[in-house]
Amino acid sequence: MNQHLIVKPPSNIVRATDHPRAADIQNIRNLLRGYGSTGSLLKEMVQNAIDANAQHLCFTMIRGDKNAPHPLFRTDCLCIVNDGPFSPANLDAIFRMNVGTKAHESHSIGRFGLGIKSLFWFCEAFFICANADSSLGWDGQANIPFAFYNPAQSLRYQDWDEAANQYSADIQGRIADCVTSLGSFDNRWLALWLPLRTRLQSHSPNHFIEKFYPAEDEKFFAQLREQLQDLCPSLFFTNKLATISLVDQRNASEPIVTWQRHEFQQPASVEQTGIEHGFDIKSSLSVNDNTSDQIRSIGWSGVLADENIGGLKRNGWPQSTTITSDGEEIVQDVKAEPHFAVTVSHRTNDASTLSIVWSVFLPVGEQPTGKVKSSLPSSMGEIVITLHGYFFLDSERRRIDALEKSFTGDSSATIYSRWNALVCRNGTLAAIPQALAEYCHSQTVPGEHCAALAKAIKETWLWQQFSGDICAKYRWLPRLTLNGSEWTLIASIETIWAVPEITDIGLLVRYIPNIKQLIDTEFVISRRNTADSESNGLGDDAPRTLLASNVEWLVESVNWATEIPVRVTNWINTLVDQLDAVPDSLRDKLNDLPLIGVRVLTSGSRIMQCVRVCRELEADVLVQPKM
Repeated sequence: MNQHLIVKPPSNIVRATDHPRAADIQNIRNLLRGYGSTGSLLKEMVQNAIDANAQHLCFTMIRGDKNAPHPLFRTDCLCIVNDGPFSPANLDAIFRMNVGTKAHESHSIGRFGLGIKSLFWFCEAFFICANADSSLGWDGQANIPFAFYNPAQSLRYQDWDEAANQYSADIQGRIADCVTSLGSFDNRWLALWLPLRTRLQSHSPNHFIEKFYPAEDEKFFAQLREQLQDLCPSLFFTNKLATISLVDQRNASEPIVTWQRHEFQQPASVEQTGIEHGFDIKSSLSVNDNTSDQIRSIGWSGVLADENIGGLKRNGWPQSTTITSDGEEIVQDVKAEPHFAVTVSHRTNDASTLSIVWSVFLPVGEQPTGKVKSSLPSSMGEIVITLHGYFFLDSERRRIDALEKSFTGDSSATIYSRWNALVCRNGTLAAIPQALAEYCHSQTVPGEHCAALAKAIKETWLWQQFSGDICAKYRWLPRLTLNGSEWTLIASIETIWAVPEITDIGLLVRYIPNIKQLIDTEFVISRRNTADSESNGLGDDAPRTLLASNVEWLVESVNWATEIPVRVTNWINTLVDQLDAVPDSLRDKLNDLPLIGVRVLTSGSRIMQCVRVCRELEADVLVQPKM
């Protein structure tokens, strides 16, 4: 008989996965692979303010107080304040690793709900303080919710935790005083207080979440101001957000920089399926209340109908799991809507450049490596074209997935990249001509500037990779009218006819009356020569030259009894030269028209004669068929 040793079990034999604090810190480091710049900080906080329905957002630098009871207040700090509502669920989500509150909110920008963790690129721990609305579920708690987020709790920096508990009233008072001094926040606000990282905060650099020390970087806040200046032209999905301010309280001589939205015609929201329309936003960037940069953003936006995305969301669409505060798991489809927008923004400065910026509501961290800037005439100022789509990003959350490979080959293998391709091609790219037309019409942009803008676009990587998609629905061309060439949208299914360059349409209509009917009923553009493409605007197909029957119809209307100016005869000569072959019926009409210039040898004077007369006088005149 086998004997078995029976051991009394411990009182608790159930165990879960060990979860050391060091693992949390490593998770934060992994998240920060997709961030890591002042631009990331600015965009994440703007994004959170927009999602929170805030109206005001402020970044304030505070000089460290050597006499502060909490050691983290002895270094320079960055206080980020917005006036959006703040609930217990929002507070709980900040402290949950890899879990956010926005994963399934289609109206919110933050798809991942992880942006708040990007703050750890700049600090080792931070304070959360709010003057909150008790109706949001604070259950009779103090009117100012307060917390200290230290991912290394119990692992290191225990003195920080102890001081946070011991001096909580002092800390809350300091933060509240700072917010009050800003003047824009009265009844409701949320403040994130970031003690900027410095080497003095630890004896070992290996303990730091990141080896980046903004408290020691004199240019840190200046870089933040530069990032706001760069971001301004792309701020068109701002919901209720009306101001973004940067204030450096360490030095009264430092400028206060403020972006402010003035007039606002809302772009299409993500819920408006199948709807497209234009939008118009007026904003400004000011320094110390002196407006230095006026920004006008005009564009086109919409949400694709289901048939335009191939029913992709009905076939194996990915799902994600959200864990609620009480541990309940909610499984839902990954958030995505076929939402797109293109905005053309003009700012009054001396840059004289065109920039192409790709965005998912806000600009992505890394733009395509191809050419994204072109020069413009000095009188045009700076123009930024922002291309937005509800795109999925790559694994580092810095680039639009598969964009740089133009959504071709292996890059289109995943459902995310296929989604990106459909939204980009059918929505974003196809809206570029409409956005340009909206902008140029609203701003009464002169034709030569429209031509310069089209030329600059053609020099970019965008046009090289996607010209066919850009012109799939519409072309943007200088259509010939009785008032001259007017830049307009022309559906891509329409035939475009090219005629020789016309400098005086009134003159031609006077002597060739049928031209009026031609330009009234057809889409006609005027070009210097058949190889000229610069004046062709945005249209991927070469326009057609007029048929012989069209030319014959025009010639029939010529009033041959009057003396025809040389410019008119030259234009008809050039028009005829574009034909591959001249039929006999057209040749007969041309023979009887005064279309040939001759110089009388005896007098040196020039006269106009028809071809037949010139042949009869061949011995006495020098025939010059093109003057």
